[in-house]
Amino acid sequence: MTAPATLRMTVEDFASLAGCHPSPTALRVLRDGQVSRRLLMLMSVADTARSSAPEFWESWGAAAWEWCVRAREADVRAFEDVLLHPHVGVWLGRCLRDLNDPRPAVRASPECAGLTGLAAAAALRAGLRPHLALPAPGSLVWLPTWGGVRLAGGVREACLRGDVLDPGGWSPALGERDGPAAHDTARTAAHDRRASG
Repeated sequence: MTAPATLRMTVEDFASLAGCHPSPTALRVLRDGQVSRRLLMLMSVADTARSSAPEFWESWGAAAWEWCVRAREADVRAFEDVLLHPHVGVWLGRCLRDLNDPRPAVRASPECAGLTGLAAAAALRAGLRPHLALPAPGSLVWLPTWGGVRLAGGVREACLRGDVLDPGGWSPALGERDGPAAHDTARTAAHDRRASG
């Protein structure tokens, strides 16, 4: 993933902002500035998690980061739309704070799990069909721009296979409103890892 570009605003665009009638180019610069800031924060989350939370990184983070990269390459606008979701900005700040805390217990914070949800949401918005394990601290899977899923029975991990979320026993297709659908091969990602290990 490449570093964000330097942004510049013309005097005319700045005047349009000051006059409360922003020009389209001024709005584009503001949007690009937010994308750039959040992209830097996201890259920092990945870099810090790689070294400060190696267990998370090996179990979920590396795969999530790969899906972030693939989503951005497939459809940069869709990726940016997920990155600009209001809750993502809050999550990035909390995650960086926790990852940079010197206490090991805080470094292993559940905030890291948000990276997998962001990756899954971005990949889906970009038209990809990700296969990704999603940790669910507090039995909650968060997919920015899609919503959240509370997993029943204290399940702590789910698996996204294409557009089907498999929390071990039922598999609603994302966007379904009629409730869980039956799934004859339902297994959690943890079970998959045990079987392959």
